[in-house]
Amino acid sequence: MGTPETQQMKDHLEGLLMSEKKCHSLFTMNNLMRIIYILLIAFTFFNCSSQKSITLYVTNIKETELSVHLKIYVNNSLYVNNNFKYSKVTPNYDVYMHKFDKGIHTLKVLKGDSELLVDTFNLKKDMFIYVSYGEGIKGEGTIFLKKTTVNYKLH
Repeated sequence: MGTPETQQMKDHLEGLLMSEKKCHSLFTMNNLMRIIYILLIAFTFFNCSSQKSITLYVTNIKETELSVHLKIYVNNSLYVNNNFKYSKVTPNYDVYMHKFDKGIHTLKVLKGDSELLVDTFNLKKDMFIYVSYGEGIKGEGTIFLKKTTVNYKLH
């Protein structure tokens, strides 16, 4: 056995060693928490995009007009400029997808230079817009419009 001073020195050294281990483990835990915090902020930043997508489904359902040239503008910028052919095969949609900032937007559909439809919508989440060129009451070409959003819910 040793003298009381030796035992006291030994206890002191063991205390220092334990203190260093605690300090080291706290430092590691602190770094781990910092990494988790940074990842959480990055994940939140990338998921809270101010842009949402609009998916346009465009078709010609007018039997008496086998092909029609339509132009579709969003906020006065041309996004669709195409000929749409009538077909009995359904669905016969051409699909266009674009990203826009959240907020109020204007959709305009033209056949040639004739304005067939102007509609305003508030884009809060991803939106699907169905644009169907068909026959109006008097036989004229007209646009049928349907807008919808999808709520994603996991059960």
